[in-house]
Amino acid sequence: MNETIGLLKIDVERAIGFKIKTTTEAKTFHKLLVEKTNSTVSLSTIRRFWGLIPQRKPNQHTLDELSKFIQYQSFYHYSKNKSQFATWFDVMEIHKLKFKKKLKKEDFELIERHYNIHGSTLFVMNLIEVAIFNENWPYVFDLFNPQKLNIIKNNGVISDFTAKLANLTLMFLKHLPEHEFNTAVNQLILNKNFKNYCVYVSVDVINLNNFYGDILQKIKNTDIDIQENTFLNLILGLRSFLCEKPIPEVSVDETDIELFPEVLIGRYYGYLIIYNSIHSNEEAEELAWKQYLNKINSSNKKRDLLHEFVLHLLLIRQFDKLEYILENFHDDIFDYVHIHSYLDGFIFNLIDVIISLKTNNESRAKTIFSHLDIDKITDSSYCDYYLNFYYLVGYHLQQNSKHQKHCGEQFKKLAKQSGFTLFNRNYLKNYFH
Repeated sequence: MNETIGLLKIDVERAIGFKIKTTTEAKTFHKLLVEKTNSTVSLSTIRRFWGLIPQRKPNQHTLDELSKFIQYQSFYHYSKNKSQFATWFDVMEIHKLKFKKKLKKEDFELIERHYNIHGSTLFVMNLIEVAIFNENWPYVFDLFNPQKLNIIKNNGVISDFTAKLANLTLMFLKHLPEHEFNTAVNQLILNKNFKNYCVYVSVDVINLNNFYGDILQKIKNTDIDIQENTFLNLILGLRSFLCEKPIPEVSVDETDIELFPEVLIGRYYGYLIIYNSIHSNEEAEELAWKQYLNKINSSNKKRDLLHEFVLHLLLIRQFDKLEYILENFHDDIFDYVHIHSYLDGFIFNLIDVIISLKTNNESRAKTIFSHLDIDKITDSSYCDYYLNFYYLVGYHLQQNSKHQKHCGEQFKKLAKQSGFTLFNRNYLKNYFH
């Protein structure tokens, strides 16, 4: 507000044609103000507003009267107009960035300032689109470089800005014609920052059999480190499982696992349980379960270790292990120390509903299920999987045939969209048997 008040002083002085630096000039302006608006603002108020006598915060009446002098209905309308002008000015400055070959330090500062004010990534996405069409790959890479654009990472964690931008970028790539898609992706995947802050930030589950899976497969054929190779083996192996195809064995040295991010660790042990369950290797399955418990019990990032791991247990219908997780880790996630999201609550409640149904506690299942709100799930890296199980549970829980039919249709719609043949009619009907 102080900035807007400063602008108001400048605009009043522009309107009268002179600066108010003395009492004589204040008197001249006061006379003009009274003649033009019949204002009741006093001379001492004018002097105080311009700092000729000790200042204090101007009241609303003073601000409104000065705004009326320069043809505004009120100070509110003046502020609104100035805000719109500032926004337009920023938009013009951002627009100019599209025509640059390379961005400078002040350009990144402008981008950060604009995002911090408006919270939208669309303008950055526009810069990326133009750069891709012009095949200016270093320009694109700079926009995914946390050393140049600080808001890519926020205190060492992926920022909201990055998550939004990753989603928009993948959506843009998805809709490119095949030739343009291949040209762009073949260049983009050579950049580590682009992979880390776009491809691996927004795990597009539904499109694993489509463009997103194609991107992962292209990355697999490049020079990658052990973490990337493990992630790609796990997620492409999971895709095979969901498509009811043989899945490959994935093995990683324990010393390497210590360096993995928690989400990848959870995915790894979850995959081991699926793989060994399919191959009826109970001893190896139990070992993976114990190793996972050792990791999560000693970690202060339990929520990150749980998300992907829980998914694998849901897929393979490991009800005993799901119940153990519900009983032993719920309070750790929802204490006053750990950061948690609606998705965390959704997952734990979903487990609770499944266990309640499995143990014939239908009234509890109905109560908990009624409080699940799928509209609040915004994390696309996980939610597509859990939507399947939401509709699966709804199908088994609903006694109203119309609602049950709706859940079944939504389940089949997601299965068809993804191409995951595991999620068939038989899987839906016999999940609890």
